[in-house]
Amino acid sequence: MDQRLALDMIEHPDLTNTVKEFFVRAFESSAYLSAMGDPIQGVAKKEFVQIFFREERLSIAEGWVRSPILITDEILGNLTGQIQELSNWTSGPGCAWIRLQPEGGGGVYRLRISFEDRTKL
Repeated sequence: MDQRLALDMIEHPDLTNTVKEFFVRAFESSAYLSAMGDPIQGVAKKEFVQIFFREERLSIAEGWVRSPILITDEILGNLTGQIQELSNWTSGPGCAWIRLQPEGGGGVYRLRISFEDRTKL
């Protein structure tokens, strides 16, 4: 993963790899792993995920069925946290600040890697 990121940064010097992007990638991964497989364990058949992204369809013909477990914010949050913990992520260049509203209202936050401790500025 580190080698892939290093190559990406050479090919795309404007690449932004901050805590914001890390969170979005982890959340997206938790969403498709939950939808394609077991939302508690975060395990999905590789074939199902590949078909979803490569062919832009659900792999119903290949045996995919909807999970009997309701996918909630809590489940997605737990799985996102597991993905973050197991990741070998390191911050790259870019702005780690998040503005909640374009007008400036609502505050500006700097996210920390734990995502539990947000400091309002």
